[in-house]
Amino acid sequence: MSATKPKTPATFIAGGRTYTLRLDGGTIRRLKAETGWDFFAIADDGEALTRDCLLFSHRLIPVLTAWLRTERTAAGLSEEQFADLFDGDILDAATEAVWVAFADFFRRHPLSMRVAELGAKAVMEEIEAEIKKAMRTRSGTGTVGNDSSTVSPDSSESTPPG
Repeated sequence: MSATKPKTPATFIAGGRTYTLRLDGGTIRRLKAETGWDFFAIADDGEALTRDCLLFSHRLIPVLTAWLRTERTAAGLSEEQFADLFDGDILDAATEAVWVAFADFFRRHPLSMRVAELGAKAVMEEIEAEIKKAMRTRSGTGTVGNDSSTVSPDSSESTPPG
């Protein structure tokens, strides 16, 4: 089993500034203490990174705020100002950067090896497609979300007389 470093850096741009995520043992311990985000537990639970980083990426904002404290304060940004920088596109880019940082630290983890081989974005899209497929299978509708065949139109013909 070969451990490979990801091809792309763990960076994202927010507010015109490039932020780089570096993951090491000290950062992992600090983030767990400050935010409850535990990369060691995430590495042990194969679905945690997917669940917490892809499906619920909004959970990353407090983690990124703590993770990037030095860069954030150097830019003169409060926690609230930093959090305000995140829209959907920036949150997606930051999520991808978290996956790259994870893959760089946990190089022998199977998910990390896929990220190093295919790139974080490709792996994230692959997992997202699997999640959507599972949701369609569970709902039995063949579509994700509301099954429109069960929604009745609002009309006097579809409403029984009083």
